[in-house]
Amino acid sequence: MIPPLQRSVLVVDDEPINIQLLQKKLEWDGIHVLTANSGQECLDVCKREKPDLILLDVMMPGMDGFEVCQKLQEDESTHGIPVIFVTAHNSKQNKLAGLKVGAVDYITKPIDLEETLARVRTQLNYLAINQANVDLTQHLGEARRAAAIGALTQGIAHNLNNLLGVVMGY
Repeated sequence: MIPPLQRSVLVVDDEPINIQLLQKKLEWDGIHVLTANSGQECLDVCKREKPDLILLDVMMPGMDGFEVCQKLQEDESTHGIPVIFVTAHNSKQNKLAGLKVGAVDYITKPIDLEETLARVRTQLNYLAINQANVDLTQHLGEARRAAAIGALTQGIAHNLNNLLGVVMGY
């Protein structure tokens, strides 16, 4: 398991008690929690704070969770943020609709806080592993460039030594 950095999770729900429950549980686990009470506030916080993960309620007045998720996916600056839907809708059709608009997971209410925390940890670990993979790929590219430059330099030095030997021979 990759050691987690200080990760941030945005909890979005129109019911303050739901936000408080999730906030306390996540903070107890060392996760920085951001909150939003509406879909529009979620979009604003995402652009400003760039959370690592979003726990998003589906049923909210105004803009529902599906619409928020779709807008997040359409925006270049937020499309990579994973979304876990948290909702009372537990039909297969709603779950598939949520996954279709871009969610990575779907938790039904009433939520089990331990299960929710486990799912959040799983997504944060996945993000950490993905970031480590990106970093390793970047380091590998740099190492390959350095090796290519070293080989080129060695070839030039070898040719110069040969020419110098010929010159010294005359």
